[in-house]
Amino acid sequence: MATALWALRSLPSRSLLAIPSRHTCRTLHVSSIAHRAKKSDSGATAVDTLFDDAGAEDAIPAAPLQSPTGATSPAAPTRGRQTKSRQLSPAARTEKFENLLAFLSSHIGRKFTADDAKQVRSSAWIHLFGLATNEEQLKRVAAEFWKFEEGGRKFQHKHVEAFVRRCDELKCPTFALQVFSDRKKYHFELSSPAAARHLLYMLQKSASLSSVMTLVALYGFYGLPSISTDPVASALLIAVCLRGRSNKQGIPARTVAKKLIPAFQRTLEKTPPMPVAVSPRLQAASPERTWMRWALYTVEESLRKRGSDVSWIRDWRERSGHVLDHKKGRIDLFAA
Repeated sequence: MATALWALRSLPSRSLLAIPSRHTCRTLHVSSIAHRAKKSDSGATAVDTLFDDAGAEDAIPAAPLQSPTGATSPAAPTRGRQTKSRQLSPAARTEKFENLLAFLSSHIGRKFTADDAKQVRSSAWIHLFGLATNEEQLKRVAAEFWKFEEGGRKFQHKHVEAFVRRCDELKCPTFALQVFSDRKKYHFELSSPAAARHLLYMLQKSASLSSVMTLVALYGFYGLPSISTDPVASALLIAVCLRGRSNKQGIPARTVAKKLIPAFQRTLEKTPPMPVAVSPRLQAASPERTWMRWALYTVEESLRKRGSDVSWIRDWRERSGHVLDHKKGRIDLFAA
């Protein structure tokens, strides 16, 4: 306890607190990334068409991830035509999942187990995420991650974001955290700030504070930008700390929040307003604005009850349209 509290006090005020849990210390590993590339076979088969890059990303029925200021992530999937995977019956969907997973497994790695030498397109992973209907199927897909890197291939931001998004849809955020926490086993890196932000939102809803702090530690492990520079992530983290009690290391959650607030105030002052659309469809297309509105309301109310100055939060929320004028008073969108 004393050691942990000393470590907290020693952090610079502008730095992000990153406290790894015991699970993190035990499972985080770093290994070199292979750079050997394989030559792609130009032959086409009926299976190859199922891995077409043009339509594979549409297999994830979810809204595109957004940047803190609302810009759509380049890795976000388009929401165009209906895909075949959405129209399949449960039995047909399962069959297609099994076939694609078997094909992918036999065509990745240092040595293919398949008779042909065809190379799987990277979009096959996103297609499989979309076909998965439960956590167990996602675990089977994740079990193949290491072979992809062993074969000299690399995952991109779009893969990481699609995986996290699917874990959210299937309500298994702790599994996503498990994958990113065990680099040695999965070889699947949390390389996307948008994915990390999304995972933070997922964990603060249902997981323990210890799990949230494990994710915070992963920011530093994977070289992601500090949470203190990300207004949405900062707001989410402070909100969960203010409503939590303590993590397993015994460090009071409110102490963590107190350490983060000064840097968050400076970041918020530089952040343009983030109004939330009225239309549910538009809200779904820009979920981080809704996350920000909820988190700041939580932070403001928690600090107000403790007698802290919240004028800087209130001002930003008013400029963002989170608090509306009503006659002579004001109506808070969450309190109303």
